[in-house]
Amino acid sequence: ALGALGAGNADRINLDFKMQNHDHQAQVAYILKGFPRTSETFITNEIHLLETFGLKLSIFSIKQLEGQKHHAVVDQIRAPVTYLPQADDLTGRSFWAWLRENLPKFTASHGRLFQKRPIAYLGALLECFSMSIKYRESWRDFPRTVFIKEFLQAGTIAESVLQNPAIRHLHAHFCHGATTVAMFASRISGLPFSFTAHAKDIYLQELNPGDLLQIKMRRAKFAVTCTGANQQHLDACKGSDIAVHRIYHGLDTDLFVPEPREQQAADAVPTVLSVGRLVEKKGFDYLVKACAMLRDRGVKFNCRIVGGADKYAQVIKQLIADLDLQDLVSLPG
Repeated sequence: ALGALGAGNADRINLDFKMQNHDHQAQVAYILKGFPRTSETFITNEIHLLETFGLKLSIFSIKQLEGQKHHAVVDQIRAPVTYLPQADDLTGRSFWAWLRENLPKFTASHGRLFQKRPIAYLGALLECFSMSIKYRESWRDFPRTVFIKEFLQAGTIAESVLQNPAIRHLHAHFCHGATTVAMFASRISGLPFSFTAHAKDIYLQELNPGDLLQIKMRRAKFAVTCTGANQQHLDACKGSDIAVHRIYHGLDTDLFVPEPREQQAADAVPTVLSVGRLVEKKGFDYLVKACAMLRDRGVKFNCRIVGGADKYAQVIKQLIADLDLQDLVSLPG
C-alpha cells in the first residue's frame, strides 16, 4: 500500500486537501498528461493510496494513451476518468492549420464556460495570449502557441468541474504542461490548485520559461515534490509562503527482504534488479559498466534491467555486447 507515499505524508496531504473541503464527499480533480502510464507507477499508486485514506478523486487525462499495458493497481482505482478531446501535436505544423482542425473539438465546452464565467474566462484568455508572447525565445519569434493549446484543454476541465460541485480542488502531476492547464482551469473555475513537481519539469528552462515556475508557485495552494534537493529548489524560487511537501516515491521494502542466510543455498547467485525506462537520464550505462567490473573481480551475479524500451535502449544493448555481458545482464522489457 505504501508504493507512493509514506503513511504520515499521505495523511498530511490528505489533511491538506480536507482542511479546504469540510464536506467529506468533496473531491479532488487530478490533472494528468496521460492515464494510466505504465511508467508512472508513482502516480497510480498515489491515487490508489489516497483513495484508501477515504479521499474522493476524479481524474482528467489530457492524452488518451493507446497500446499501454497497465499495472494491477489501476484496476483497483475507483475514480472516474475523463479523457479530454484529443488535440493534435503542434510540432512541425502551421499553427493556423492546427487551430482550424482542432478548435472545433473545444468550442462547445468553451461556449458554455464563457456563458457561466465570462469575466474569469476573458481574464484567463488574455493571460494565455500574454504568456504566448512573453515566453517567446526572442521578440522576432512567433508566439508560443502551446499555451493556446493548454488553454483550450483547461477550458474543457473547468467546464466539467463547474458541473460537478463536489470537486473543490485541482491537483496536477508534473509542473510544466499539466500544471499550466491546472492554473488556467483554476483561474476560470475559481477552484484552488496544487501540483507535484518531479524532475526535469523543475529544472529545464524550456519547460517553464522565464518566471513561469515562480508564477505557478505563487498561485498554487501548496506543492509536492519527491526529493530533498527538489524541495530546496522550490523553496528558493517560490516567492510565497505556500508549503512544499516532500514525499518520497517509496517501496515496500518487505517485499524485497532476502531469505535468512541459513535458508539460502550455499551456491545461490544474487540478482541485481533495476527498474526504469531505458532512457539516457536513468544512467543504466553506469550500471552495465559496474557489472563488467564485478565480473572482472570474479563476483558471481545476474543483472536484470526491467523497463520499457526507448531509442536509447540500443545503446545499452550495444554496451552489453561490447563488454561481453550477454550471459550476465538481461533486458527482459
